[in-house]
This record gives sequence, C-alpha cells and structure tokens, in this order.
Amino acid sequence: MVFTVPDMQGGTTSVNKCGYKTTIICGSAATGEPIPPHFQFKSAAKTAEGERISVDWFRLCPQIHGQFGYETPQKFPVTFGMNEKGGMNAVELQKYMDTAIFPLYPDIADVPGKRVLMKVDSGPGRMNTEMLAEL
Repeated sequence: MVFTVPDMQGGTTSVNKCGYKTTIICGSAATGEPIPPHFQFKSAAKTAEGERISVDWFRLCPQIHGQFGYETPQKFPVTFGMNEKGGMNAVELQKYMDTAIFPLYPDIADVPGKRVLMKVDSGPGRMNTEMLAEL
C-alpha cells in the first residue's frame, strides 16, 4: 500500500504495482450498523491446495455485532470471495448478496418495513438484469 500527499513535490505515485489486488467492501445500514467487511481476492487457483490465503485468518477476525433484520443483536462474520481479477463482477456480486447480505435480513420481504435497499457503485455486473430480477 502506498500513501501519497498530492500537494507535496516529488514522492511516489498512488498506483497498485502488485499483481495481487484485493477489493474490500465496507458500509453501514441506514440504522448506522456496520455491514460485515467482505474481502475479494485475486486468485488463479483451481483447487484448495493452490490458494494463496489462509482461511484461518477469516476465522480469527472479529465478528460484527448488529441487529439488522433480527429481533435481538447477533454476531456476523467477515466474508470473502476469490476470482481471477480480485474484483467484484456480476457473479461475485450475486454470491456476495446471497452469502453476506441476505443472512443479515432473514425477514426480508416485498412489504413496507421489510424491504432492503442496496446502494452499489457502477462497476461491472451491477446492471445484470437476471440478478436484479432475482433480487
């Protein structure tokens, strides 16, 4: 990670010079509760033996406490995904919604007070009509 100060002469540039980019998704609910972080790693691995991260790291991460769509506060884990570019494409966004967001709201429904609005950037796959219809 390289930090820069734009008004300082000289120094380094703020580019990722590593081939192993990681995307992190963070946010909060309208109630102010933090959404559990999600890490998206770059991997060319086709098998578990070829993975370059230790899943134990995620098991040891602190869990997020929040109520979201539950009657009482719960603990929620950090989540992660892997793909060839380390970014969030249509396939990974659908997996993220299914494994990280939907579990926060077990009572989600298309009725007032039970709907969930997800605000995302304009990255690849965000306008995937099949995924949007399913959501």
